[in-house]
Amino acid sequence: MSEETVRHFADVAKAVIERRTAALLDTPGTPAALSDPLATRTRGPVHLSAASARAENATVGELQHLKAELAEVSEAYTAAQTTTAVDSVDVVGDTATVQLTEDTALTYKKIHGDEPPTTEFRAEHQFVYALAADGTWALTAADPVNKSGPAPINQVVVTDPADLNTPEPADEPTVEDGTEDPNDVPDVPPGTGEKPVSAVAAPTAADLAAARKDAPASGVVTPLAGYDYAAMARYAEKYWKNYNSAYRKFNGKGGDCTNFVSQSLRAGGWKNKSGWYKNAKYWWYNSANQTYSWTSVNHWATFAKKSGRTSILGNVYQMGYGDVLQMDFDRKNGKDHTMITTHRAKNQPYLTYHSSDTYRRSMASIVKQYPKATYYAHRT
Repeated sequence: MSEETVRHFADVAKAVIERRTAALLDTPGTPAALSDPLATRTRGPVHLSAASARAENATVGELQHLKAELAEVSEAYTAAQTTTAVDSVDVVGDTATVQLTEDTALTYKKIHGDEPPTTEFRAEHQFVYALAADGTWALTAADPVNKSGPAPINQVVVTDPADLNTPEPADEPTVEDGTEDPNDVPDVPPGTGEKPVSAVAAPTAADLAAARKDAPASGVVTPLAGYDYAAMARYAEKYWKNYNSAYRKFNGKGGDCTNFVSQSLRAGGWKNKSGWYKNAKYWWYNSANQTYSWTSVNHWATFAKKSGRTSILGNVYQMGYGDVLQMDFDRKNGKDHTMITTHRAKNQPYLTYHSSDTYRRSMASIVKQYPKATYYAHRT
């Protein structure tokens, strides 16, 4: 495989990604990536198959619909910057599989005036190319690699709860450090009985205004527990993309989302609670092992409730710095993802999280993309 062909693979993949992102932009005229319907079709000997071209056009249409829905809740993006890097190329016979990482930053439109400058995310993709008899390559498939958290805003997702099922496995940690107590019974319920915040329909601007009227005036939570909420947010925003090497990663082992949030909470003052690592009544991390509650979505929720370190908010828009949001994609009483609030503007919480790694994503955009999910907003 020549370097030139690999470069063409990467160019086509980037063009596909940029075209999807351009569909979300609120700019005068048509963004350059969308102005030419053939913009993603050909790069040297590499092009889209007819089926892929049709699929991409459909995807762009869905994203333009999402753009219109976001406008209903006063959110828009005015510019995008995307970089891509090829991680690997695997050629087997007439098929080339390209693993690629996308880094995209979207500029928030100043509608209220206090929106953060940008939201950013890192996403992994797999692009598959097929070799034709004439020696050209056709893109036949383009799929996300990481499916353990909310899809990036430039990806179309299904919203049928029957199809949304990405729970973390129960047994994430595999290393023991001698803390196991065989007489202790693991506390691993599938749910924790909190009152969720349901979002069965995408909210309108009026809905959001009503929901936010009782939200705190700022994102700073009264530090009754003595925690440093700003430190939690600073930590998450420092390590959202460049992981802290002092901690183990759990990507590919159920997801890194709760591990990341646990690190952020520790940075703000959460202390270890010692006990058997499989029991959700305990929460700790050391150089050899960690509790399930440190890394697992449902175990963390159980620990948070039993320890009294969090309470459930009545509305997700009440979240402030350091508050934690969990999602149940399929509404089966088992939580699937954990995020932390790191910014707040115009009574809008902005979430930062791992898997896929994301910085300052608005609560409204998550609800718009996942209107049928169930949400649990934890006041830390």
